[in-house]
Amino acid sequence: MRDPGSYWKLALEVLEGQDSPRVLRERSVRALYDLFLIDCGDELPQSAGLAERIIAACIDEMKRSYVDPPRDPDIERTIAGTILASLRWMHGRSVAIANLINDEQFLPWVIQCIHDDHPKLHEYAMDLLDGVCCWGSHADRVTMIIRYSSSLRSAFEHVMARKCERLHEAFWAESYWDEDHLFDHCDMAGLIAMSPRSLWASVEQWKGKDEESTASVCCLIMRVYESALDSPKKLQELLGLGHFPMAARFFARLPARDVHSHEDDVFRQILEKHPEFSQQFREATHDGTDGNSTTNIGRNIRPRRDRPGVQYVLEDEDMETL
Repeated sequence: MRDPGSYWKLALEVLEGQDSPRVLRERSVRALYDLFLIDCGDELPQSAGLAERIIAACIDEMKRSYVDPPRDPDIERTIAGTILASLRWMHGRSVAIANLINDEQFLPWVIQCIHDDHPKLHEYAMDLLDGVCCWGSHADRVTMIIRYSSSLRSAFEHVMARKCERLHEAFWAESYWDEDHLFDHCDMAGLIAMSPRSLWASVEQWKGKDEESTASVCCLIMRVYESALDSPKKLQELLGLGHFPMAARFFARLPARDVHSHEDDVFRQILEKHPEFSQQFREATHDGTDGNSTTNIGRNIRPRRDRPGVQYVLEDEDMETL
């Protein structure tokens, strides 16, 4: 019986071969991806460091596509999926992530694929960016932002405008990223805070469309607010977009059993920094779920007192009292 690891080695040797024809290299990429898809990852030999070699070979194949055009979106989708599957198998080993980020062509290629209109390619590319951001260290993400700030922001705006379901998956789906997702990191959400107009347009497009879309944009809003807590001018600008009551209303109406202490802490900090939004918050949460922690914050805010009007009596020297 053939050693399961030999399938991986054979496909990889063809992909790594400098003299391998393009058609054979492309078949090898598909074969490697198919091996991951049929859940053969457990059979991947660990001693040979094959996962790292697979990633390196996929990057080389990606670079070849620019030297030897035309680009094939189907192959690029498979390359992105294979790199992602390799990272997943390695549980996002930090050295592998750092190597990808330090490759001058990798992230520009991923961002280019996110903008591609080919079916599935942009989704695979966004999944790959998700993985790199979530499994990378804080230092890795800072490096990404310093080098590719405007490109990443453009990619996020493109995803938000195109498909709110992608945001929903980032916050709510149970995936192999465990509980960590792209916009869970304030440094990434902060890129969206740099484009308040795009954020406003995206939220206006998706809010109220359906329950999941509203949930997604409210979670995104809270992450963006959190990213701006230490930037008074930026936070004030974001609050001025008018989405604060919508986010407060959404979290206040969640079932009491749902714990969202992180968001509550953000609400408290915002109200402390901007007490002028207290009454707005109180009104947005007054009909929230009993026992809900966000609702309780609103109910603890004292209502504004209406001062009685003052009646004035006008007198004139030449007229009787009016």
